[in-house]
Amino acid sequence: MPTKAAAEYRANPRPQVTSQVNNDPTVPLASGVTLAHFGGETLWNVPPPFQTAVEDLLRKNLDTLSPDDLQTHFEKAGLGGFLPRWSAADIQIATKDGKIPVYATWKDRLAAGKVGLDALMNLSALYSFATDQKALDDRIRSLLKTAKILG
Repeated sequence: MPTKAAAEYRANPRPQVTSQVNNDPTVPLASGVTLAHFGGETLWNVPPPFQTAVEDLLRKNLDTLSPDDLQTHFEKAGLGGFLPRWSAADIQIATKDGKIPVYATWKDRLAAGKVGLDALMNLSALYSFATDQKALDDRIRSLLKTAKILG
């Protein structure tokens, strides 16, 4: 939990917190947009083909499987969007987009299930973090070089 959110809650706690596990609220979307447009239903629905693919996977010796084996397994099950094979171009686009991918770039692949929304958001987050970390590392390196010059 972000510390700011925790501080806000501590400053103004709700009178009674109750479990919302069985509450399935409607997701408000823009007019004319459905969850199918971007694979949104995959964030909380676990369809039977996915369950079957996981059960089949669990019957294998997982210690012997490579990442490529896992991708192939889900592709053969028709679920390649779960663990997509990112091209160098995909990674470059995600890096350029930042934390939130540009929907127009990915909408066709999302709608077709070739890329899962969760997978895409994870790709974007990973490369956004890598970009930020590189900037921090470069800044620290420059400060250390400056300190050595002055020191």
